[in-house]
Amino acid sequence: MRIATLLTILFALLTGSGSYGQSVSKDSTVQSFVEKFRELGRKEAIKSMETVKANRASRQQRALLNDVRQTALAAKLYLQKGIDTPAISRALDRIHQNMLTAREGVLQNPAPVQTLRDLNVTSIVLQELLQRISHERRQLDGYTNQLMKYREHIDSVTSTPALLEFPADSANMMKYLTRLVITAKDVDPVDSMLKQSIVSVQDLQTRIDLLSYEVNANLEQVENMRKSLSAATFRQELPIVQTRSFADIALLSWKKDILAFSHYLGYYYWRLLLLVLLTMASWRFIWALKSRLLDRQAHDVLQNLVVQQPLLSAIIIVVSLGQFLFPNAPFLLNLVFWGVPAVALIFVFGRHVAPFWLRFWIVSVALFFLASLDNLLLQPSTTERWYMLSLAAVGWIWGMLHLLSARKSELREKRILYFIAFMISMETLSIAFNLAGRYNLAKISMTCGYFGIVIAILFLWTATLINQGLKIASGIYKQPDKHLFFINFDRVGGSAPLLLYIILIAGWFVLIARNFYVYNRVTEPLMAFITAPRTLGEYTFSIRGMLIFVAILLSAMFLSRLVSFFSAEDHSAAPAAGKKLSLGSWLLLIRIGIISGGLFLAVAAAGIPLDRITIVLGALSVGIGLGLQGLVSNLVSGLILAFEKPVNVGDQIEVNGTLGTMKSIGFRSSTIALVNGSVSVIPNSDILNHSLVNWTLGKRQVRGNFVVAWLMAVTSARYTPC
Repeated sequence: MRIATLLTILFALLTGSGSYGQSVSKDSTVQSFVEKFRELGRKEAIKSMETVKANRASRQQRALLNDVRQTALAAKLYLQKGIDTPAISRALDRIHQNMLTAREGVLQNPAPVQTLRDLNVTSIVLQELLQRISHERRQLDGYTNQLMKYREHIDSVTSTPALLEFPADSANMMKYLTRLVITAKDVDPVDSMLKQSIVSVQDLQTRIDLLSYEVNANLEQVENMRKSLSAATFRQELPIVQTRSFADIALLSWKKDILAFSHYLGYYYWRLLLLVLLTMASWRFIWALKSRLLDRQAHDVLQNLVVQQPLLSAIIIVVSLGQFLFPNAPFLLNLVFWGVPAVALIFVFGRHVAPFWLRFWIVSVALFFLASLDNLLLQPSTTERWYMLSLAAVGWIWGMLHLLSARKSELREKRILYFIAFMISMETLSIAFNLAGRYNLAKISMTCGYFGIVIAILFLWTATLINQGLKIASGIYKQPDKHLFFINFDRVGGSAPLLLYIILIAGWFVLIARNFYVYNRVTEPLMAFITAPRTLGEYTFSIRGMLIFVAILLSAMFLSRLVSFFSAEDHSAAPAAGKKLSLGSWLLLIRIGIISGGLFLAVAAAGIPLDRITIVLGALSVGIGLGLQGLVSNLVSGLILAFEKPVNVGDQIEVNGTLGTMKSIGFRSSTIALVNGSVSVIPNSDILNHSLVNWTLGKRQVRGNFVVAWLMAVTSARYTPC
């Protein structure tokens, strides 16, 4: 419309027609035309700029209003999903009640004589309560932060000045006001809900902070009491002035023990599930060994204890070794770890040891459970003092009868005699400390004597059962079997490695030493030194994180080599007709997966920032581009061999005229067993880049050309008749 007006004016001025050029001269007409044309252009430019600005403001306003409505909708959905604040409130009530239970007898209504067991259990419970509080705090903090983000975003958008710029046109202004009213109706209820939820959650956060402070204060007091009691270890504590009856002491002790047990399992239940799965897998393996032996001859079954009771043998092996997955476990859980295998061992070797020593083990296990019942008591009493004295005397007499017995030759494990002597010495110390009025030392000595001999015999028989199982497996499974994850038992060997015995010996010392407070005084400063944060430039690290990183990485590399070693198949002989090697070149992918997973797990566990990893990878890329082309080429070629499978492990191949059998495909190179008995190591890239003939990949029938040369020897000899 404006362009048409301009054209009309221009036409009138140029032709001299109309009202624009009738009473003026030609020069004045031209001058008037220019001035009016410029004025009109300025007005039209201003109008165009205002129109563009209005359109831009309208688009921005629509975008802002849509953003507000979308954010309000997301906040509404998040609030509906939300968290159960009443459940968190009830959880905090339970934590507070459990804290009061843990305080009883120590910080509240304290006993006349404090015991290390009571202080240890109280410390464990308080630490577990702190972890639960931290869990609830993280949940609330995450929820609050998200709510604050929604509210801050809504406030920042609604306070944008562009929303307050109203259109000049009345019709457009009415439409815009209508959109504002509709948006306000959608956003205001959500904004009110956000404010209310934030206030409610902040109240819970305040309550959590107060509860955390109280639990931390109680824990600090308990630790100070433990240090004081440790410093006064040899101080006389008896006679005991009881303020509670023995029944009340037993009930309170049971509540605390159950509390520590339940809270501990709440955080380590997945490890317990792993232990059950490992037990089932071991049971399946031992059952397979027993079935193979029954298929061969029954005489071997009768000679091997490990296959007599497959389930019980699996329980003994897995539980005895798996208990090290549970750090600082409460005593009630340790009682399960020790008591269940001890009872199972009675049925495993019941008919294979001399009756004299079988009775010794049965009675020792019974005394162990009696000592465990005493160890569950957390506060001293006169009744318990006489109980400890009697139990220590019985253990001393029982140990001396068997240590001095003339039937030691019937004992299958001679090393048990050393632990019988250990039990006798500990019970002797218990009797002496009890009579001298040293309650804590008497109790620790008495329980450690029984615990030491039971754990030691369990570990000895665990190693024996493992040796028997490996010996049977190495004799039965001459070739890797897919049901046993392709483990080559011929390479594993028929006995447990030395590392297992070192772990068992060190584990026995740790399990016994941690009953003494001096163990905590040694380990706690060491752990504090390892876990203390250190700063190097802008990077914060700890020795613990570095050790975890190195340990996980080395474990991944060791596991990769272990898989390669145990899964290596014997290719010295050709496979039977119709039998295909199952694992083959997939072994390389498995090893790469183990190392890659170990690397990422090590980085995550050590808390190394990903930006640092990016810098390192960038530096490595420069090195790869400069001098590692051959290494990368061989690695990629190995992956191609693993995925495309132009050759498998065990195939008869020919590379550049060299005939042999593929033994293994590694990261950089592959090994080929030649027909002359030697082994050739060939880079993976050479296998793909050179002429490769796979005689196994095709049909069984092949066609070839053979050149046969006849050597005819002509001899001249005279035949002389007799």
